[in-house]
Amino acid sequence: MMNQEIGDHIKEKIEKYLALMNLKFDWNPELKAFLLNYRIEGRKYTVIIDWTNNWIVMRAEILPATEVPKNRIEMLYRLLLRANHDLPEVRYDLDEEGNIGTSQQIEIDACLFDVFEEEFFAVPFAIKYFWTDIAPKIEYKERRRPIEFMYT
Repeated sequence: MMNQEIGDHIKEKIEKYLALMNLKFDWNPELKAFLLNYRIEGRKYTVIIDWTNNWIVMRAEILPATEVPKNRIEMLYRLLLRANHDLPEVRYDLDEEGNIGTSQQIEIDACLFDVFEEEFFAVPFAIKYFWTDIAPKIEYKERRRPIEFMYT
């Protein structure tokens, strides 16, 4: 378990880095996380930044399981794995419900500004890449849905 003083130090460091990057953000005390809202390819996303004992974690949902095209699931997973392999700093993931997301982790002791900035911007890049390069290959047809995020 992380003590309060260390947690406050990490929060201050992240807040400082986000300010240096000129990003608008909110602090959610309930989640103990920073929330950054983005509009990417016409869709709304929230990048969430929080931390555990040893890791700062940045993540966002890309596609809920209910919208994953069942007839293209194997191709979709293959494309996601290929992107994980081919694109530096891009990581797609799948939660236990089948929601597709992207995330980055930084070991707390290695969290310098340049590392934080690079890892952070990999999250919105992965979202954009999904919609511009992966979704067209699986012939994704968007359904109208209310915006809900798995991490908020």
